[in-house]
Amino acid sequence: MRDGGFLLVNKPVGPSSFHVIAQLRRLTGVQRIGHAGTLDPLASGLLIVAIGRQYTRQLDAFVGMDKSYRVTFELGMTTTTYDSEGSITHQVPHVFVTADQVREAVAGFQGTYDQIPPAFSAKKVNGVRAYDRARKGQTVVLEAQPVRIDALVVAAMQLDAPHPVVTVSLTCSKGTYVRSLVHDIGQALGVGATVTALERTAIGHYSVDQAIDLDGACLDALTAALFS
Repeated sequence: MRDGGFLLVNKPVGPSSFHVIAQLRRLTGVQRIGHAGTLDPLASGLLIVAIGRQYTRQLDAFVGMDKSYRVTFELGMTTTTYDSEGSITHQVPHVFVTADQVREAVAGFQGTYDQIPPAFSAKKVNGVRAYDRARKGQTVVLEAQPVRIDALVVAAMQLDAPHPVVTVSLTCSKGTYVRSLVHDIGQALGVGATVTALERTAIGHYSVDQAIDLDGACLDALTAALFS
């Protein structure tokens, strides 16, 4: 571990990306550790981690790569954070949508579109993180930014429940907020939507299937999984 390297980590639901870094610092004794793209506590999946100064300086190469996700969302509800951890802002008692309507709404976001990031995001407004302002109840106004959504596919639907559940797989460009994409799909359907589960399955050609689970991992296992 003396020379460091890159590590593919499978982050579970619950801990923050910062928690993963703190855990690696304890396991390795190395303080200079960073990652290429935050995952919210609700989200699981692939984190690319750099261990050691030589490698943290190279993280930008991964940050710019396309990312792939599998996201599940519930129709008929919106929240402050666009996911199930936020406070409910709108809810309808029963949603009536067809499979064709869902597929059409989802397909409408394939390609490039101007996306507004969530108020609860790490975007900075006058030097302050948007989520810090949002948590204080302050109004957050973020500008739309062009993002690219590729390979947008409906993987599963359960439409017979009062609040239908949909799962979508996608690949997207740097800077895309999947929570905003789901929110926008809900608006397109006219019923609202909120994320209930999110997994990052790939960054570039690096897959979560190649990643190591930190729970129970020893230093030898981490060292063996390093690459440069």
